[in-house]
Amino acid sequence: MGSPKVILVTLRPGNGNDGDNPIVTKGDQSYALKINNKGRLEFFIYQKNWKSLVTDLPADWAGMQHDIAAIYDGKNMSLIVDGKKLASQPANGAIASS
Repeated sequence: MGSPKVILVTLRPGNGNDGDNPIVTKGDQSYALKINNKGRLEFFIYQKNWKSLVTDLPADWAGMQHDIAAIYDGKNMSLIVDGKKLASQPANGAIASS
């Protein structure tokens, strides 16, 4: 089993999604949650290589308050927005401590 990680964020995003917009990061090679340069929500972890989970933003994203959970439980990565699981995928192993 890997090293579990839960990132919880409440935010009210603006209207622009130009370029990478980090929300939470830890070092250069550990984990991050961001809006990527394609305007999608991305959670990634580092375990000898990057593992990335990406999903589309909700239709009501801009200007509205949202609760985001990026979860790595040691076996799976998940992205949850406003209580709805938008994406998940298998991943196991320890997250690097950058």
